[in-house]
Amino acid sequence: MDHKIELLGGLMRFSPLWLIIDLLLLAHFFLFWVYSARKDGWKIDFWHVFLLHFLVVPLLIMYPFNAAEWNALTIGEVFYDVDHHIDRAFGISILGYCFLWLGRACYRFKPKLSGGFLSPFTDCFERCLKSKKALYCLLALTLAAVPFLLFLEIQEGYLLRGRALFLQWHSLRPLFNLTLSLYPIAFLFLAVRIIIYKEKGSAYWFAVLLCTTLLLGVRGILMEGLLTLFCVHCYSKRGRISLGKLILIGFCCLTVLLYLDQIRHQSYNPLITLGMLFLQVFYGNTFSDTRDFGWILSNWNECFVLGKTYIAGLVAFVPRFLSSFREQWSVAMFTSDLVEFNTEQHAGLRMGLFGESYMNFGLIGVAIVGFIGGFSLRHADLVIKRAVEEKGDLIKGLARTFGFTLVSLLFTTVAVWSVYVLIAVILALSVIARERTKSNAFG
Repeated sequence: MDHKIELLGGLMRFSPLWLIIDLLLLAHFFLFWVYSARKDGWKIDFWHVFLLHFLVVPLLIMYPFNAAEWNALTIGEVFYDVDHHIDRAFGISILGYCFLWLGRACYRFKPKLSGGFLSPFTDCFERCLKSKKALYCLLALTLAAVPFLLFLEIQEGYLLRGRALFLQWHSLRPLFNLTLSLYPIAFLFLAVRIIIYKEKGSAYWFAVLLCTTLLLGVRGILMEGLLTLFCVHCYSKRGRISLGKLILIGFCCLTVLLYLDQIRHQSYNPLITLGMLFLQVFYGNTFSDTRDFGWILSNWNECFVLGKTYIAGLVAFVPRFLSSFREQWSVAMFTSDLVEFNTEQHAGLRMGLFGESYMNFGLIGVAIVGFIGGFSLRHADLVIKRAVEEKGDLIKGLARTFGFTLVSLLFTTVAVWSVYVLIAVILALSVIARERTKSNAFG
């Protein structure tokens, strides 16, 4: 067994060398965040929110807990096989994390480019975000199938567990996935109307969407909606927010997230959630990316799949039951098969931001994806800041982060379908927004 040190009666367990590296990277992140905030005044910005959400919390903060034997309460006896691969999973992810920072550092040397091939689309995106008529059409589209889906959940006894139901229901899974893909778009549109246009009616519709995501049993999308609202608020204030308020919001969101997980498992007592808060956070499935990546590595035959999951992701518009290639190589099916999950009941394991690139192309793939991701993330960060500071137009900045949305698909192809839906929706809504603009011009 790998040499690891236990602390606090086994609550923490880690390899000393990797812990030192982990602590150095954590110190670098937070010191740089303080330096950056003092330099440009943005306490909350796109760069640090993304890293905190997808890397700092699940990767760096969680490392000392990933190898603790308490994880066996969540994943069972298989943990003792997974344990041998957790440090390897951590090291692979750290490589990608470091190259992400390298990509940021190299951004300053980029040549000045005009416009870009994405400009026509981002212009459409901007018009749609500013169009109230486009918002109403989007809400109608988002909620169109919800009554039907909820009726089926109730009829089949799966209320609050919609994902589990439609994983088994092949013919209706595309409708369910389409509906879920529309929610983040609608949350963004509503957040813009609430924060920038101060519309109370949009706040009502935001609450309706939150309630329906709860009933559909998709806590991740619910939390994504709240995070979107929070970020739009902070960006509109040039990233200014008090530390106390930030900690309070983070604690409340975490508690809600864990309570929703309890509800999904038919436990409705919030006191139990609070009592199990520590176990759920550090040994549950909410921030388990590194542990789950190690689980996948423990069952892997060491043969790189050479882009197959990326190709399967690109054809995400083809339902899996119609494509044997996607049935085998979509990343959800690939990871589920490796750990011998029933794919009718489980949507696969998360591998963090660099697991898929490693399984396809090894450490070279991780380094390339990290570098490109960091370069693009820095661009998106500056686009938002410049739009707010120079033009007073946050909406323009938000629309122009679409380039990073495309690049982020290199991290995981799970989101490809959602990006296809976003493109189709924006192109359709842009026609409505353009007609609205013309009618205003002649009116």
